[in-house]
Order: sequence, then structure tokens, then C-alpha cells
Amino acid sequence: MVPLGFLCIVLFTVESTAANPVPKPDYSQVIAQAACSGVIGAESAYIWAVPRDCSATGNGMTCDQVCQEHQSALLDQTSSRRPNVFCFDAFQLHFIRTSEMDYTKTYHYQRVQGCSWRANHCGPNYCCCRTPY
Repeated sequence: MVPLGFLCIVLFTVESTAANPVPKPDYSQVIAQAACSGVIGAESAYIWAVPRDCSATGNGMTCDQVCQEHQSALLDQTSSRRPNVFCFDAFQLHFIRTSEMDYTKTYHYQRVQGCSWRANHCGPNYCCCRTPY
């Protein structure tokens, strides 16, 4: 169990030194899904990492609203109908490339702050949505 507080994850990858480096895929969805799955603990649940537009001109939704907005599509992915989908956590992922390496910086908001972070203000850019198993 993760103690209360904030979790900050930094992942590093070494830059290729080849003359023609192979383009790297965008692993943002995979990293967000892993982060959401990692904080759920031992509880059984279906879990999704859903992108959130946190820009000033975004879609005007909090993570609570993002999970509700996508509820029907998410529930269609389960083996049987579940009662509802709700936000249980949120993360902000930044993908940074330097001349020496690429890295991912992650900020963990937790339920209270992340799910209700005000709309169109950059905070979480991935919402952790779940439904009970």
C-alpha cells in the first residue's frame, strides 16, 4: 500500500547514438495505464487511463466528468454490464527529450485533488477511471 502523499515517478531511456535512430513510439497511454493500475492496490476492478485535455482551450471537463463522459464506451469493454465508472486518481505525464536522453516525468495527484481538478487548467492529463469487478 502506498502511504498518503504524493508519488513522483521519473523514467529514463538512453538516446540512440546511431546515425539514423529508429523513431520511438509514444508510450504515453501505456505509461498512464500502468500508473493507474499501480495505485489501485489489491482491489479487483476494471481500470482505464483516459486522456484529459488540460489546456486553457480544453474541453472544459474535470477527471470526474471525463470518466462519466466515457462511461458507456468503457463499460462496453467489460465482460458484463457494471453499474458505473468513476474517477479514482489522476496523473500528469510530461515527455521530455534532451540531447542526452528521453525521460518521462509523472506527477501523482491522488483522488481528492486529481479527480476534481478544475477544468481548462493544466493539472492531470490522464484520468484513472474504474468500475468494480
